[in-house]
Amino acid sequence: MNITKLPVNYVQDVIDTTVTDKRRYELIENSDGTTSLNDVTEYLLVGSTFGADDINQTNQAANDIIDELDGIETGEISVAVSSYADSAGTASNATYADSAGSATTANSATTANSATYADSAGSATTANSAEKLTTSHTINGVPFDGTEDIEVYDNTKISNDDDFVLCSQEELTFTDKVCSLSDERITENSLADVYFTSDSYDIAEEASIYVETESGVVTLTALKEPEGTIKASIRIRVVE
Repeated sequence: MNITKLPVNYVQDVIDTTVTDKRRYELIENSDGTTSLNDVTEYLLVGSTFGADDINQTNQAANDIIDELDGIETGEISVAVSSYADSAGTASNATYADSAGSATTANSATTANSATYADSAGSATTANSAEKLTTSHTINGVPFDGTEDIEVYDNTKISNDDDFVLCSQEELTFTDKVCSLSDERITENSLADVYFTSDSYDIAEEASIYVETESGVVTLTALKEPEGTIKASIRIRVVE
């Protein structure tokens, strides 16, 4: 859509206040018995005029935008969605914190093949184990007919029956900017998904917290000492 930009250089009248602070007019007696007004105000700057042509141009620009919006129908907008399939085969696109501590949204990547996550060692891993959706899959509860090339990350690579919730909306205690939680089920390669509570999110973001796992322990490290109470739920994805 190519629309000419509207002018934004209109100016107001500026009256010469050394002469008067009010506009001045003289009366002109017309030959037909009527009276006209003639503006005789002393201006330092004569302002812009705004008339029918201007408002018509503005309305036409608005109408052009309305026409464009009316032309958009459901399905015409192509949205690149990178979903991942859980163990039940249903696509999910929740926001989660990966083991590097950054927030990741499944639908922010073009395809599953271009989505990356940080593993427990902090290196970037590319999700290349995508599979094409079939008619047995659903996206957000809606059956997929198999006609589109949407790829789904196979979450079974990092999700199994050994996954567990380490804590649920519990207060985290940081000592010298470090909080460590122990559980013998945590392996060196496990992934930790951290979900801060809504009243803790801003504090956690300001503290710049990142997460690491090692055998038997998950460690949250803050770059800045948290200035308040932080509560979170932590899910451990066990990877042997």
